Amino acid sequence: MSGGVRKAAYVLPTIITIGVIALAGTAVLQQRQERSDRMAEAEKVGAAFFSDLATFEAEVQNDLAKVRSGDPADLKKVVDENLERPPELGPAPEGAESSKTYQAAAKAEPTAMEPFESLSAKLGQAAQAEDFVKAADKALDHGPIVLLGSGLVFDSGPLRNRVIPELNRLRTEFRAVDVPKGAQDVAVKVDGALTYVIGQISRMADRADAGSSYEFSYDTQFNAARQAVRDYATEIDGDVAEALDRIRGAKPT
Repeated sequence: MSGGVRKAAYVLPTIITIGVIALAGTAVLQQRQERSDRMAEAEKVGAAFFSDLATFEAEVQNDLAKVRSGDPADLKKVVDENLERPPELGPAPEGAESSKTYQAAAKAEPTAMEPFESLSAKLGQAAQAEDFVKAADKALDHGPIVLLGSGLVFDSGPLRNRVIPELNRLRTEFRAVDVPKGAQDVAVKVDGALTYVIGQISRMADRADAGSSYEFSYDTQFNAARQAVRDYATEIDGDVAEALDRIRGAKPT
C-alpha cells in the first residue's frame, strides 16, 4: 500500500511538468498565429492602396481620352477633379512594421500624386500658352502686305487710315494677353516686330506725303518672331507629352 503511494508521488510531478510544457507550446503557437494574422492584415491594407492607385491612374487616363476637344483647360479640369479623390493608405494595423507591402505603400503614398499634380500644372501652362500663341500668330499673320492687299502704295491714305490703325490694334490686343512664364523673350520678339513695322509704315506714309519713294522689308523681324513662337509652342507640347508619359508608365517608389 505504501509502495503504491510512493510510486504516485514520483509520477505526478512528471505529469504536471509535461502539462506546463504543452500549455507553453500552445501559447507560443497562438502568438505566432496572431502575429501572422496581423501581418496578413497589414499586407492586405498595403495591397489595397496599390490597387486603388492603379485604378486611379486608369480612371484618369480614361477620363482624359474622353475629352474630344483636346483643349488643355478641359484636360486640366479632368485631372483636377480626379485629384480631389486621391487613393489613400489605410491606418497602420498592428504588424505593419513587419509587412513589406504596407511599408512600401507608406513610402509611396506621399509622392504618389506628384505625376498627376505635375500634369495638372503643365496643362495649366499649356492653356495659358495657347492663348498667348494664338494672339501672337494673329498679330504676325496680319503684316502690311496682307492688310494692304499689295506691296505697292501710291499715297498715304491706305497706310494712315487702314494699315497703321489695324497694326496698332493688333499690338494692343497682343500686349493685353498674359505672358506665360518662360515666354518673355518670345513676347519681346513679337512686340518688337510689330513696333518695327508700325514705325516703318509711318515713315513710308510721311515719304508718300512728301512725294518721295520709300521701301522696306520686315521679313527678318516677322520670321524671327514666328520661329520664336513655334519653338515655344513645341516646348510646351513636349512638356505636356512628358507629363502624360509619367502617369502612363510611372511606378511608385
